[in-house]
Amino acid sequence: GKNVIADFVEEVQVKSSGYTAEYGGATGGVINVVTKSGSNNLRGNALFNWMSDSLESSNRPVLRRGVLDNSKAEYQTYPEDSYNRFEPGVALGGPLMKDKMWFFGAYQPALTTTTRSVDKQTSGNPNSSIWSDVESKENTQYISANTTAQIGNNNRTRVSYNNSWNRTQGRLPA
Repeated sequence: GKNVIADFVEEVQVKSSGYTAEYGGATGGVINVVTKSGSNNLRGNALFNWMSDSLESSNRPVLRRGVLDNSKAEYQTYPEDSYNRFEPGVALGGPLMKDKMWFFGAYQPALTTTTRSVDKQTSGNPNSSIWSDVESKENTQYISANTTAQIGNNNRTRVSYNNSWNRTQGRLPA
C-alpha cells in the first residue's frame, strides 16, 4: 500500500464478497483505488492546502503518572507545538493521441515545520535542566502518473506510477 492524495483518486471500490479470481486468495475483502486518468480534453488544476496550530483550539490536560511520585496520578497540560503545513499541488491530464492514448500526472508536496519549546514548565518535570527550542522539518512528496491506451476495439492497457516518499530533519524531544 502507498499513500495516495484524495485529489488524485477517481474512484474507490470496496468488495466484501463475490470478487473475481484476479484478487487471488483474498479473505475478507478487497479495497481497490483507481487514480484519475486523462481524456480527449486537456484539463488540469492547481490547489493549495494549509494547516497550522493557529487554527486549532488549546490542548486538553492528560492524566499521567507523577514525575516526582509514581504512586500518584496528575493532570498535565502540555503546550502546543507551533507548526505549519503547506501543500501546493498541480495535476494535468489529456490526450496523447485523440481517441487512442491519454495521460494524467499529478504532484503534491507536503512541507511541514514543527517547533517545540522544552523547559522545566513545558516538560512537566521541575527537576529538569533542559531548555531548548527544537525544530523538525518533514517534506513528503506525492506523485502519480499514468498513460492509458486503446489498442483495439477490445483491448485497453494502462501503465501507472504512484509513489510517496519523505525526509525528516530534526527530532522533537518527548
